[in-house]
Amino acid sequence: MQVARALLTAGAGLTVVYLVAIFAYLATGSRQSDTLVPDDGIIRYEVKTGGGKTHIVEHPTDDPAGVLEETTRRFGEVTSVVRLEPGQIMSQTGQPVSPVVAFAALLFPMALLGVGFYARERTLRLQKFEQFISRTLTADSKSAQAACGLSDSGLDDAISRMNTAGCMQLTWDKRTHRVYDRRLTDHTIVVQHCPSCNEAVNMRVIADLQTVPECKSCMNVIDRHTLDQLKAEVVENLVRDNPIETDTDFSVGVLLALALLFPPGAIFYGLRHA
Repeated sequence: MQVARALLTAGAGLTVVYLVAIFAYLATGSRQSDTLVPDDGIIRYEVKTGGGKTHIVEHPTDDPAGVLEETTRRFGEVTSVVRLEPGQIMSQTGQPVSPVVAFAALLFPMALLGVGFYARERTLRLQKFEQFISRTLTADSKSAQAACGLSDSGLDDAISRMNTAGCMQLTWDKRTHRVYDRRLTDHTIVVQHCPSCNEAVNMRVIADLQTVPECKSCMNVIDRHTLDQLKAEVVENLVRDNPIETDTDFSVGVLLALALLFPPGAIFYGLRHA
């Protein structure tokens, strides 16, 4: 969950920074700047467009009609075109940031937020699966997927991550739809009495429960709840002796540095650890 929290925090912080920068640019860009027309031989025109904006346009010849045509093509509606003489004061309205540029700038922090939400959802599913399977170290795969919101590939990934963390040695038998810890094959449990008819059974069963015994008296299959209770001590010992490994090479500092200096790198770094 540390990765998800860091990604969401970095994404939210970067979004705020980008929005403040864009609004600051818009605020300063809307102001007019006044300077004197230099005597450098270049012909300049003061062009006013819709919304009261003023533009200074340089043109190679004294051609107001050509300037009008050019500025109409560039800025849209033009209300006036006036040639400026050297020494006159010229005012120019700053150009606001393009909506496309603003949107493109926000893509990076929004992508970080997206990776953060993805990491959180994935972590929550893994935590649900870990809690689900650790109770008995065996489960019906369909039940596990329904309870934890996992697809086939998601269940494969969850099993792989649990095994990599060193806390379990899970196997998914897709033929029988069973997920079980391979370490259970080294342990057995003894079923002394049938829970249905209370007749003596005295049957030893491998704790992975791939084979479920039947009572020879009433021919009922011993229910899994009873078998899970009998193997509870075995499961408790296996879980206690192999706690989940939480060490990771993820660094919040590296993520923040990348987010500030090279946002695409932060996105890649976050995805790698998500």
